[in-house]
Amino acid sequence: MKTFGQDNEYYQTEFKENNDNEENFVDYIYRIQLGLSKDLNNEYEQVRFKSEEKVKKIENQIIRVKKKINSLEEKESYEGKKLQFILDFNLGLLKKAKEKNNEKKWKNEAWNRSIWLEKIINWHLIELIDEMEFSDPEQDELFDWKHEINFQYAPDLTSQKMYDLKNSDKAEYLKELEQYINNNEITQKVINITRDNFFLKKRYSVFEVAVECFENENYLPFICLAVPQIEGMFSDYMDIIEVGSNGYSITDKLGHLNAKERLWGYIYYAFDFPDIRNNIAHGDIIETDLKEVASDILLDLAYIVKMIDSQDLEYKKILNFLKEIDKEVDDKEKSKKVLERFEVNGVMTIIDDKIYGEIDEEIYSEMEDEIKTEENFFIKLFEDCSSDILEWYNLKGVLDDLKRILETEVFRNSLTESKMHIRLKKRIIKCFYNKGIHFPGDWKNDLFKMTE
Repeated sequence: MKTFGQDNEYYQTEFKENNDNEENFVDYIYRIQLGLSKDLNNEYEQVRFKSEEKVKKIENQIIRVKKKINSLEEKESYEGKKLQFILDFNLGLLKKAKEKNNEKKWKNEAWNRSIWLEKIINWHLIELIDEMEFSDPEQDELFDWKHEINFQYAPDLTSQKMYDLKNSDKAEYLKELEQYINNNEITQKVINITRDNFFLKKRYSVFEVAVECFENENYLPFICLAVPQIEGMFSDYMDIIEVGSNGYSITDKLGHLNAKERLWGYIYYAFDFPDIRNNIAHGDIIETDLKEVASDILLDLAYIVKMIDSQDLEYKKILNFLKEIDKEVDDKEKSKKVLERFEVNGVMTIIDDKIYGEIDEEIYSEMEDEIKTEENFFIKLFEDCSSDILEWYNLKGVLDDLKRILETEVFRNSLTESKMHIRLKKRIIKCFYNKGIHFPGDWKNDLFKMTE
């Protein structure tokens, strides 16, 4: 007898000759597989149990959040808006969980597991990825976002220790928190990054005074100086990643930011932080433990400062690229650095015509997004709006030199000698040409005339 794993087509043919209803195909194959795999029933029951439990868990979470919303006197308060966000988030998860919670999905996964479980060593990783889709902290209204922000760079053991102390011994927690801030030189890091970052430099003088207040235990002045800077830095960050800032409240602004680029800690900054800001503005903060509030605010500063100074941001990638170009003294090596930007997927774009002819067109299309990313990188690099940033980092001269190199015979030879397919070579030339690079007419025209 043929097995499902050996010849799926056999069963499809037999089935379709006797039954045109493809909705029953999964059930048909499952029954055949059931006779071939002794583990299939066990797998099916496990899959079904996990799927149904997932739905129940989310439904129970929704019930809890709804009860909390209904118990609020002011549903339009920041607390009410936070709970509504969490409710909506869970409703979205529930929809996805229910889509997977059906007989067809259970049987599909069960026979896949029964066939492949022994062959896939890291099957548990596949399960983990699936679970992560439904294990987001944004679905839990009890998740301590402030703690995670404060200790996101701390070792797990340190973070857990601080969490336990915060909930059991507040005096000891504050003592350890002070030690953590000192040992990690948080105030100095905030000052150093602010001083050396183009987008933060305008806040440097305020941060100098604020940090001095913190270090001298003048916590109220520190809080009053620092809190407005946090809201201002979010506006800076939104400008950096080009997010529209429609709306007047910080909640509205962060909503636009989070929609484009998920912000870790969004729930805290959009719904908890505004209450802190309002309390400070109205003088209510004076009656609280100022040392703890000041420490939390300092760690907020550190978090946002690092976010704005992140190496993952586009302007940082541009700066780092120009620094790499500046390290090379030879024009040929600098030309190579430019072409290396397009070596996405390793050899997939650095292939000769013969190999390319044997590759399916879909493979090239899969590289389009990555190639387009590199084109956009250079487009951004050559834009006038980057000029002030490059001037401040003393890299404007490096960019001017790069433009010179791109117009030389050295770059032409590097490009023509490359094993890139002609399609990519032409895209590179067009990308640079459209941003004002003046290639010599003879080799520009020759390249544009080349056929694939």
